[in-house]
Amino acid sequence: MPQNTACERCQRIGFVRLEHIITGTKVTLAYYCGACDHSWQMVVPDPRQPLTASLRAQKDRRESA
Repeated sequence: MPQNTACERCQRIGFVRLEHIITGTKVTLAYYCGACDHSWQMVVPDPRQPLTASLRAQKDRRESA
């Protein structure tokens, strides 16, 4: 997936690397762009917990795209 991930800032593909940060029961995906040194993070929801309304709406939008 990182090979096909575009940077949020420079939109270049092929320069983004992905790391999983695990803290207790929380998993965060940390993305780093080697082209422009931009970094961003996304929290992965726990699949064992029911989705909240806002997370459910985000998931529905991603799946419909």
